[in-house]
Amino acid sequence: MKLAPRPIKCMQFAAGGVLLGLLAPAGALLLQAARHGAFPDDAFCAGQWRDHGALYLYMAIATPLSLGACGAWMGCLVTNLRQVSAQAEAASLTDPLTGLPNRRHLDSRLREAVSHAERTREALACLAIDLDHLKAINDRHGHGLGDETLYAVARELRSTLRTGDFLARTGGDEFVALLPDTSFDDATVVAERLVEAVRGIRVRGVAPTLSIGLAIRADDADPGNMYGDADRALYQAKAEGRDGVVAFSPSRTKPPAHAAESGETASANAI
Repeated sequence: MKLAPRPIKCMQFAAGGVLLGLLAPAGALLLQAARHGAFPDDAFCAGQWRDHGALYLYMAIATPLSLGACGAWMGCLVTNLRQVSAQAEAASLTDPLTGLPNRRHLDSRLREAVSHAERTREALACLAIDLDHLKAINDRHGHGLGDETLYAVARELRSTLRTGDFLARTGGDEFVALLPDTSFDDATVVAERLVEAVRGIRVRGVAPTLSIGLAIRADDADPGNMYGDADRALYQAKAEGRDGVVAFSPSRTKPPAHAAESGETASANAI
């Protein structure tokens, strides 16, 4: 990974080195005065220049140059280290396949979104999104096509969502979208728009579809509750045939029974 240091930072460190170097002769003069127990008046300075003028001249020229060069090197090094740290932090929050935020990033954003909604009393919606039959696509066409399909779906989701919405990939075939300041009706429209947009995708003959579970933040500050409600609604959407949207309702949705996994094999012939 090649990094380009920021010239301004390098110049700032270099200027600091030059300034420090320019003070070297004065510092040496003060040390000599302290060593001889004398006050560095004009007479003392004249004597020092007479006896050690060449050394002071060398210090006045060489020390700023050498410290300036050292400062520039240190500035570039510090800048590069900061860039490496920033890039490593960004990589730890990003899904490498789709370029979307990952589960770790989602956890942080989810807490922030719920806290903000609590303070402002704004609505907050969560969409648990699943790419239908990804295992069947991988088994029949190979993981390469499966990855292409995931990438195409992620790109379509990102382009269809609104500015301000947050989208993350949380697992193999799973995505989560947070919709701030969004009512139940508006969130339903957004979710249905996502399903419709992905229906129009074709990836080398594969036509992907989505199942989406929708939940709205309840009157509590636990981020996991809304996420869990959306996840339960997602499993209900799978149980009802996939390729659609189900909104969370305690009387309708049930805890995930993982029965959908058995449906992957049965649906392989449909891919």
